Amino acid sequence: MRAEVKKVFEKGFFHLLGANGLILLAGFASQLFVAKFLNPSDIGAIRIMQTYVGLATTMCALGMNVSIVKLTTQQDSDKGKSAYLYVSFVVTALVFVLVWLFLTAANYMNFISSDVAIKSLFPVYMLFLFPLAIQSLLGGYYQGIDRIKMYAKLQSISKIIAVVLIVGMSYFFQLHGYVWGVLIGGFFSLALLFYSLPRESRIMVKPVLFFKKFGSLWHLSKFALMTNFIGFLYSSLDILFINHFVLDLSVFGQYAFAITLISILNVIPQTIQQIAYPHFAGISNQYQKWKSTYSHYNKLNHMVSLITLVFVYFAIPFMVDFVFKGKYHQSGFYFQGLVIAWTFNFMNNIKDTAIMGLGAFNFNFYISVFLLFISLPLYYIVVADFGMQGALYVKITLGTLAYLASWFSFKIVTKKYFHGAA
Repeated sequence: MRAEVKKVFEKGFFHLLGANGLILLAGFASQLFVAKFLNPSDIGAIRIMQTYVGLATTMCALGMNVSIVKLTTQQDSDKGKSAYLYVSFVVTALVFVLVWLFLTAANYMNFISSDVAIKSLFPVYMLFLFPLAIQSLLGGYYQGIDRIKMYAKLQSISKIIAVVLIVGMSYFFQLHGYVWGVLIGGFFSLALLFYSLPRESRIMVKPVLFFKKFGSLWHLSKFALMTNFIGFLYSSLDILFINHFVLDLSVFGQYAFAITLISILNVIPQTIQQIAYPHFAGISNQYQKWKSTYSHYNKLNHMVSLITLVFVYFAIPFMVDFVFKGKYHQSGFYFQGLVIAWTFNFMNNIKDTAIMGLGAFNFNFYISVFLLFISLPLYYIVVADFGMQGALYVKITLGTLAYLASWFSFKIVTKKYFHGAA
């Protein structure tokens, strides 16, 4: 086990873990640091806007934040690698404009929310889509060119500044300050990542090569796009249905705060996947090495997930009550249910990442479609009758199904890709 810890350290795991932790602190600084001077209704409003941003970001990137990792690891020349970055940047920028216009129109027609505060701030908050989508591409590119430690350092610097900015502006200007703090911090992070790229990464390509490179990116990314979008939609259905059936934002704010706490835990599986994915992609043609790597990562992943569950199940609700003096006491119940569902999903992490490393994005897509198909009627029926508590029970049920579906899919993929391998 000591050897495995050393190996992931050398890969940059702990550097990226720290950076990802700061990313989440920046993203949810209002809930964690300014929850004392923001109302629960503000937390609810933020969560609703964040949900739509998350869904829209998957559309803006078109899944190329995933395909760019695999394609750049397979390229020997710097020119070839940078061409993929340029193409993905241009396409993402164009898609952002279309998505922003569509969501702004939907907001104007009350399809997003009828709340006055959300309606007024939503178009501004949606501008955050651009830096967020481009950052996801740059993150994939830094992974692909094996500069994870540099990426982690840059993210750490930018997110520390973003946290201070968000907290300060939220303190003085409340919800409006939070929105503008997030937006300014996002563009600052984007600028820092872009100007820290190696000089050879900043090139333009001719139109013919542009479409050729886009074809390669899209060939892999189309399933990643659909998987990411459907996966995020599936994981956000509780919020969308609660937003529809529970009209009191202050009540929803308790559930939203619990989701915030869960989101902070996501730094662990997110970091593991960012480290493991390019490694699995690089050894996808070496069965024994791929199998050995999967076995080690999977055991470590299960161990960390179960230890985390045991610790946070009791510790987090106690800490929330202590820090916020009972203001978010109701969120403790929701957190304990959500963390059980989170654990099932966390234990899938290495299986899903190993499959992605083989380029078999379609299998993860099929699982996402299966879970979405089941979850839509479940959420509609249960949340309509039992509100947020019903959403919690559905979440746990779906987490169990996700774990079983991932195990079954993994067996099929390994047989298909390594049939006859010894």
